[in-house]
Amino acid sequence: MQIVECNSTNCEKLVAFVEEMFSSWRDKSSMSSKNTCCCSRTKEELISKIRGDQSVFYYAADGDRILGFMCTENDSEKNSMYVSYINVLPEERGKNVFRNLLDHASAVAAGRNNEFIRLDTWPGNENALKAFEKTGFIVEHSCSCTVKLYKKIGN
Repeated sequence: MQIVECNSTNCEKLVAFVEEMFSSWRDKSSMSSKNTCCCSRTKEELISKIRGDQSVFYYAADGDRILGFMCTENDSEKNSMYVSYINVLPEERGKNVFRNLLDHASAVAAGRNNEFIRLDTWPGNENALKAFEKTGFIVEHSCSCTVKLYKKIGN
């Protein structure tokens, strides 16, 4: 498995993956209707973000096959990297794709001298919450619609 940064030469491959996600397994992704903090996110919004230049997308690949992806944004105010999307194919869960993406985010954040990685999920997303905690994330705040987590980078 390799982690690939999305760029102008390979981003359409990620767009195709997202289109498949929305048509086949959206309810098993962070775009799920169960996502109380962000259930209104649209395919068009995500694809526009992939093709834009405000965020950096990475995808985990096994040869030509995409296994999962994440979107990161720099938050200089909080000296952190924010992971705004992370999704793994349902059949690839439990195979370290999630961990490899988040480990890559940690390495990129460390290289940028960020102090933290931050992300949000929803309270009912138990599998993701367990996975975030296993990869070193700590709950910063929780309410009825959002769980905010962070991970300290470095020492």
